[in-house]
Amino acid sequence: MDGSDRKCTHSENVWFLTREKITNIRNCTILFLCILLSGSCRNGGTEPKPNTQKLKTKQTERESPEQIVEGIYKIRILPVKEGEPFEDPYAQKIISLGRKAAPFLANKIVETTPSNWGYTVSYEIGDMAHLLLCEIYGKSFFWPIEGQRQWQERDRSMPPIFVYKELIELPGAREDLKEMWLELIRSEESAIQ
Repeated sequence: MDGSDRKCTHSENVWFLTREKITNIRNCTILFLCILLSGSCRNGGTEPKPNTQKLKTKQTERESPEQIVEGIYKIRILPVKEGEPFEDPYAQKIISLGRKAAPFLANKIVETTPSNWGYTVSYEIGDMAHLLLCEIYGKSFFWPIEGQRQWQERDRSMPPIFVYKELIELPGAREDLKEMWLELIRSEESAIQ
């Protein structure tokens, strides 16, 4: 008998299909594990996985300060109090640029797009840019408003951030803050030259 006239019972047919499926699943699983464990591919196997340490260095070398500052939207956490460290990797990356990031951050101050972070109040991108500039220049977050009447007459039981938010939301306040920063940046650049 060559098997063509052989009659299969239902249980034999099910076993045959099941065994074939098991073999296919096993082969796929082995292939998947080989790829996964080898670490040689990512993105579904479409491109080789680079050495991540070298990638980070190369990305930083290729990205301009302006491009890095554009990453401000990715910041998820900021220090709650002045003097606390910045733990967010995107914030650290921007701060590590130092004063090279300053003009780009100053231009972001006028942005009122909500950020991904908020503590007692919501922070806009402009507020985050201001905070990062304060860190880079070693200034208090409240330095631009400390001389303002509202700051002097504020209710001391109210957190200072509320006074800042009240003042920064006034018409033209963000533009004024941007100009204060740009003036400071220009004066420091001219002092260096």
